[in-house]
Amino acid sequence: MKLNWAAAGLLCVASFSASAGDYFDEVRFGIANHDSKIIDTGKEEGWDVNAEVLFKSPKWMEWAYSPRPNIGINANLNGKTDILYVGLAWMLPVVGGFWVEPNIGFAANDGELNSNKPDRRD
Repeated sequence: MKLNWAAAGLLCVASFSASAGDYFDEVRFGIANHDSKIIDTGKEEGWDVNAEVLFKSPKWMEWAYSPRPNIGINANLNGKTDILYVGLAWMLPVVGGFWVEPNIGFAANDGELNSNKPDRRD
């Protein structure tokens, strides 16, 4: 069920980007290794598909250095924890075409709070 909702979300992102170019600034897709043993416990190993939309910064946000509103999803392909997030992102140039992108916002996930399952994080 989770994967079906994630796929529907990805299709919505792709279709909106084609029809509402006046509102979108950037659409991103990616994959990531979820809860890798290299960095963490490796209890929820697998792959995440990421889709993110960054909107054009509204004029009224110029006072805050024009952050771009964003919304995104990390959908786990193994049925583990999925994340939906929304917030503001600032693109700050560093040097030679490189930049950093600080973000602030909110996220919700469907992970378990207290799990005794060996393949799930607490």
